[in-house]
Amino acid sequence: MREIRVDSINELRERISQHINQINEKPVLFTWRYKMEERDEMLGGITI
Repeated sequence: MREIRVDSINELRERISQHINQINEKPVLFTWRYKMEERDEMLGGITI
């Protein structure tokens, strides 16, 4: 992450909005790899 300087809260809000818009231009699709029947076997002890 790079550092930026801003002169006001409004400028900070605008920069954050611009960054979010840039991220959303190329969304990353998530593909679920587990079947619900296998949820007890998930790595990391994730509970659904």
